[in-house]
Amino acid sequence: MRAINKLSLATMLGVLAVSPSVYSADASDISGSYKCSYHDPFTTPNDGTETVVFKKNGDVYKVSGIPTGSVFPYYIGKGIFNKDVPNAIGYIFWQPKSPTVTTVQIFTIKPDGSLDGVFAESNKDKGGTETCTKVTQQ
Repeated sequence: MRAINKLSLATMLGVLAVSPSVYSADASDISGSYKCSYHDPFTTPNDGTETVVFKKNGDVYKVSGIPTGSVFPYYIGKGIFNKDVPNAIGYIFWQPKSPTVTTVQIFTIKPDGSLDGVFAESNKDKGGTETCTKVTQQ
């Protein structure tokens, strides 16, 4: 199962990386840091906060999640826009402490630049929700 997860992840990322038809020229650049609040039915407590960082690299985004009170990311991943849905980004990530678990997340980008999303882990039967506001640089 572990090999299948790695193979499917590598295949998906490879296809997305070389397929120019999935990229959107109209998508806004969401690079930056976002303060986020999430609800995860499988954590205790169920609600928490984190910083999500998006760094654009060509047409793909590097995504990292940093728990409140830490400077080190606890998950890393890759995200991409779809040419037909320029106000949403989807990404897949994994946690270095749990490398066999992958998570997918989709954020809708609101007109004010905030993010509203849902996520699901590969080893769970329920998803969670997350909302984020961009951190302004001072």
